[in-house]
Amino acid sequence: MIPPYRDRFHAGLVLADHLVAYADTTATILAIPNGGVAVAAPMVAKLKLGLDLIIVRKIPLPGTTEAGFGSVASDGTIFLNQSLLERLRLSQKDIDAGARKVLEEIRQRMESYGVRGNYEAIRGCTAILVDDGLASGITMEAAVYAVKQYDPLGIVVAVPTASAQAVERISPLVTRIICPNIRHGPYFAVAEAYQNWYDLTAEEVISILAERSGNI
Repeated sequence: MIPPYRDRFHAGLVLADHLVAYADTTATILAIPNGGVAVAAPMVAKLKLGLDLIIVRKIPLPGTTEAGFGSVASDGTIFLNQSLLERLRLSQKDIDAGARKVLEEIRQRMESYGVRGNYEAIRGCTAILVDDGLASGITMEAAVYAVKQYDPLGIVVAVPTASAQAVERISPLVTRIICPNIRHGPYFAVAEAYQNWYDLTAEEVISILAERSGNI
């Protein structure tokens, strides 16, 4: 089966067609780097909306970089997996130390991107969260909880592709979820929805943001 999207730019154009009701309004697109920035760029241009970034990173378990017990968003919001923490019995000191380290990494990344993260701008307005796909949905869930603290008018999640499980996870948390390519089955990979797929570098993200600097 041929993947539905040529690349992330094409996917962004497809999503924009589903979001015309928000064109030229006070809605703001919040892109999740790195891949979400490439999807959001054509959406910003076509819909004439503001653009900002929201970075979410997992808090790794002590001694590993793979498994995590929570996540931190770029505004400082901490999202913890309470059931896992109860089993792990981590000390508050370990939890705080892990969260501080990840937040510092996020702040350094935001600084390198030249973005401050003005989330107050979404208060009373619609926030449109964009990524290049949802596998488990955990990262997007953390981003949604972070955004909710700013009392937006509504939260729309717009992604080109997602697993059915991720859609089920996110749908009850937001006003609307837009995903033209929902996949079912035991195996899911975001890359399979794209004919041209590769991991974006920080330099490419910076270049995209520079082109859209008037909207940030």
